[in-house]
Amino acid sequence: MKAFHGVDGKIRMFRPEKNMQRFRTSVRRIALPDFDEHELLECIKELVRIDKRWVPNAPDFSLYIRPTAISMNNALGVRAPEQAKIFVLTTPVGPYFPSGFKPIRLYADKTYIRAFPGGYGQYKLGANYGPTIKISKEAEQKGFHQVLWLTASKITEIGASNIFFVIINDQGEKELTTAPTDGLALPGVVRDSVLELGREMKQFKVTERYIGMDEFIKIVQEKRMIEAFGAGTAMTLAPVELIHYDGVDYNIPVDPQHQAGEITRAITKKIKDIQYGVVKHPWGVEIA
Repeated sequence: MKAFHGVDGKIRMFRPEKNMQRFRTSVRRIALPDFDEHELLECIKELVRIDKRWVPNAPDFSLYIRPTAISMNNALGVRAPEQAKIFVLTTPVGPYFPSGFKPIRLYADKTYIRAFPGGYGQYKLGANYGPTIKISKEAEQKGFHQVLWLTASKITEIGASNIFFVIINDQGEKELTTAPTDGLALPGVVRDSVLELGREMKQFKVTERYIGMDEFIKIVQEKRMIEAFGAGTAMTLAPVELIHYDGVDYNIPVDPQHQAGEITRAITKKIKDIQYGVVKHPWGVEIA
């Protein structure tokens, strides 16, 4: 979740209620005591109002807000806690990647998986991130920005974000697609926003389905891949220019002048216009 200093001088949060819903769902998944998401959101809004001087007043900068919950039982044991603490971390942040809004390169690994059927891949839990650090570091050492996570060769996510493809499908239609939220991918707030904005554009088919690596390779080889991008709170949207898999680099088209594809740029602009108050929208919640 983030707070933004708008062009009109007002502080806004982007879809905070969706973040609260996901946080509450994650807390309940690990049997922590439930809480009132509306009350917590009001507390966070007041925190941001008090600390509004920490919300950067610059393009692509924001205040990152991370609600966190931990067990506070005063005994050891593997059982549902009766007490818990919720605290909120905030920090000013700039562009997610030091290179800014430029294409990223992904490393698809067949050895490690982030999520599995029946697991907890769709929840915002530390257990979803700790085990990914080792392979992510290895990918960086190989010259890649992020890991492309696979489950049984199905593309699920990149890093801690969702991934979208714009393709020409087997029926000859232009299609914007991302993995469904059936347990393997996080139900990202930016992900949901991309899907809604994509449907509003009415320029292409919008779907939620898995693309396997065999289909991905076929689409690239047949030159039906139009563009791809990652989507998440930290990065907003990040164009993808290459996926490395099984020793082979698969290039994805990127407009060299704009550093991203047409749809990536259009949706990025729509989201940022809402976040920074360029346009009035229910998703941009004014708090100060």
